[in-house]
Formats: sequence, structure tokens, C-alpha cells
Amino acid sequence: MEKPASLKSAMPPGDAHRALEERVAASRQLEKSARLRTLFLYLCQQARAEGANDLKEQRVGCEFFGRAVDYDTALDNIVRVQVSMLRKKLREYFATDGAAEPWIVEIPPGGYLPVFRRATSPAPAEESGGMEPLGLPQVPIRAKPNRAMVWMATALAAVSCMAIWLAIDRQRLVAAKAPSGSVWAQLFANGRRTDIVLADSNLGLMEDLLQRPVSLGEYVNKSYMGWLDRYPPGSEQRRLLEVVSGRLHTSVADVLLLRSAFIESPTPQSIAIQYARGFDPQELRTDNVVLLGSKKSNPWIEAVEGKLGMRFEWPAGADHESLVSVRPQDRQPVYTATPFSGGVDISHTLVALVPNLSAQGIVLLIAGTNAQATAAGGELLVAPGVNQLRARLGVAKLQPLPYFEAVLRSTHVGGSEGAFEILSARAIR
Repeated sequence: MEKPASLKSAMPPGDAHRALEERVAASRQLEKSARLRTLFLYLCQQARAEGANDLKEQRVGCEFFGRAVDYDTALDNIVRVQVSMLRKKLREYFATDGAAEPWIVEIPPGGYLPVFRRATSPAPAEESGGMEPLGLPQVPIRAKPNRAMVWMATALAAVSCMAIWLAIDRQRLVAAKAPSGSVWAQLFANGRRTDIVLADSNLGLMEDLLQRPVSLGEYVNKSYMGWLDRYPPGSEQRRLLEVVSGRLHTSVADVLLLRSAFIESPTPQSIAIQYARGFDPQELRTDNVVLLGSKKSNPWIEAVEGKLGMRFEWPAGADHESLVSVRPQDRQPVYTATPFSGGVDISHTLVALVPNLSAQGIVLLIAGTNAQATAAGGELLVAPGVNQLRARLGVAKLQPLPYFEAVLRSTHVGGSEGAFEILSARAIR
């Protein structure tokens, strides 16, 4: 098949193609589908990170949809289903609302990396062979390393690129102000600096490899690093743990939640982005704080657990954390995530608004049992999700929300577009 003209020499300028991505993401075709919208932005970032290499279904399933590293793509078709739906939405946009766009974004059939082409250029053939995603240079293929190392390295590179993209786009995000009334708007209203503490995804990987949780005390004094001594120097397990423990990365879901925060923030300077590993506990007394990710990847949640009726627990031998109620009056004291099985994927999210440790600021907790669940928590903070929350708490639309905690359940059936429901919500007195 004849290769299309080089996309590197035939691309809109950087600001123009990022603006196009944002117009597509904000279009009516994607506005009601948070998952397809974030999937589109994720794939665009992967294309910039990957150059002309293929993005495999397995990686998208692991990184974006929270599947296990070794999940069976033959049994779980969530990536194929969702990307197929996204292709249709892109075609619909450029055939209707985006018909006047000078450039078109497409995901060639059989592939997962978006490509740009001029609106006057022919559409790609019905196969992905030879297509160059976003026109970045070819990367030489080297000898095949250990599968776990490949997955981890590519995942870390991906979230790094998204963090850089977010930092570059700060001013544009602030300029795109969203309507008030969200939980974010209430958080910023007290004028304090807001520290957004990103999950330490590498800590979660370490805990998975070592099959034991890290307490907040162990995390702060770094005594958990001594666990590496259980493995001989130079062993594959030791090398993997050293790579994981020596880097700072977060999840794609956390980066996407940051976009919502910047849209609502009065100025970029009102937000400080911090990794969990470098967070200063004093700021839990002086600032507003947003804690992202479950206790497994963000142990700082332990510092505010005493204010909550729900706790994260990681039973020995379990693959996922569970949300456990410490309130005896709760009728269902345990919410357990169900990995993809029989076509159904169920996850849970704890969203809470509580006073900080000095009672002068606010702590917002958005903690999911996987990345999808954390993203669902973000949907609760803005309309229409926040309207459902207000109804459950009995709070009028224009009134500030009280301190609260809510448990969400996200269900995805057969790879279809999922939705969350509020299982419980209560005001914290």
C-alpha cells in the first residue's frame, strides 16, 4: 500500500493541533461520554509519546482501563469496543459540526494511534499498515526485553508526557472557565492554596510485586525501601523493584482530573501539584489538599481516615482493595471491586470533603479501587454528577455542600460505555 505523505511535514502547528484535539473533546459528540472523551485525549498523548510505533491493545487495556498486565484480550474486548465507538464519534464530528475544520483526526482501522490529515487529503485505507501516527520519527526496535519491564517503562513514559502537556496547557485550561457550582469551585472559594497530591503509581506497583501494603509511617520514613534487600543484588526482581522505587509517576486518571481542577481554579498559582512521595504533612494543616488515588497508591489518605466512615483495606492475597465501613449502622459494610469476569467490570470510588487537620482548610478525597473508578469520582464533582450528589444530600443547587462522603459504583458490561451510581452519601457533622 502506498504510504501517505509524511505527517511530520503535513501537520498543523503544535498549538493548532492541540486546539483541534480540545475542540473535538468538547464537541457534542463526546461531551456526554466522559470515557470516550478521556480515551481520545489519552490516545493523542500516546501518539506523541510513541512516535511511529504501534500502540498495542494490551497496553491500552492496562494503562487506561485498569486491566491486569496479563489480561486476555481475546476474552475482554473493552479496548476494541471503545476505540470502535470513538472512531464513529470522530467521523460524525468531522461530517457535521467539524465539517469546516482544515484538518481531520482519525484512528485508522486496526490501530489505536490517532493521525492527522488535511481535510482535502484522501482518507486512509481500511488497514493500519504503514500509517505514521502524528508524524513523529521512527524509533529503532531493539532486542525484546522482559514483558513486565516493557509495560512498566512505556506506562511511565506515557504519564510523564501527559504531565508535561498539562503543565504547558495551564493558561488555556484556566481560560476555558466552566460554570460554577461544582465541588472544585467550592474548594477554591476560601482563597487558600490548594495542593493536589497525585497518586504514587510506582508505590502501588511495588506493593503488587511484594504483596503487602505500605503504611503512612513506613512511607514517610521510607523504611519500606528495606524490602528490596529480600532479593539478591542483580536479580530480575531486584532490578525491577529498583526501577519502580526510583521514579515518580502517577496515573493517567489523575492527570485528567487535574484538567478539571485547572478549569475551575481562579489562577494557575492557586494550585500546587505534588507527588505523594514528596508531600509535606504540614500542608495538611495550612492548605486545601486534594488526595487522588486509593490508600494503596496514596498513603496520605490514612491521615484523614479518622474523619470518615469508610476505609480502604487490602486483604492478604487479594488483587484489589475493598472499601470497608466502620459504621455499624451501615447495611452493606464492604464494597469489593470485581475484576473483569463474565463480561462485567465493577469498581468503587470514595469521594469525601472534610476539614483539614487545622479545620481552617478543606481536604477533598477522590479515591478509586482502580484508575477508572478514580476518573468516575471526578465526574461526581461537576454537573450533572454534582446535581445527583446534592439531591442525595438534600442540598439546594446554589447552597454550598456540607462536608460529606459518598461511595460510587462504576459498572461496565461487555466493554460498553460505563456509568456510575451513588451507592451511599451522607453529610459529615
